[in-house]
Amino acid sequence: MDGSFSVRKGAWIEEEDIRLKQCIEKDGEGKWHLVLVSVGLNRCRKSCRLRWLNYLKPNIKRGNFAADEVDLMLKLHKLLGDRQVSLANNNNSKHIMSLVKTTEAY
Repeated sequence: MDGSFSVRKGAWIEEEDIRLKQCIEKDGEGKWHLVLVSVGLNRCRKSCRLRWLNYLKPNIKRGNFAADEVDLMLKLHKLLGDRQVSLANNNNSKHIMSLVKTTEAY
């Protein structure tokens, strides 16, 4: 494996978080192939994407959920099951509420 390079694994350090945020601000979210070139992070695309989505993205809800939020999540889980992709990609609140109301009818 002469021409290959290895990516860094393990815990992220603060400098890497800052560099990843800079890359997102410059190139936008979703252009993970640019992370290595743009800011020189020695992390794989998937690791950068997951770090952003799970820890660094500014609009992530942290802390305790309100009672109505928990109720909505339970109703959606009952409707959709474990299809987390459907829950995560479903940003249309009107559509979500219509799904909840249809489940309440049964």
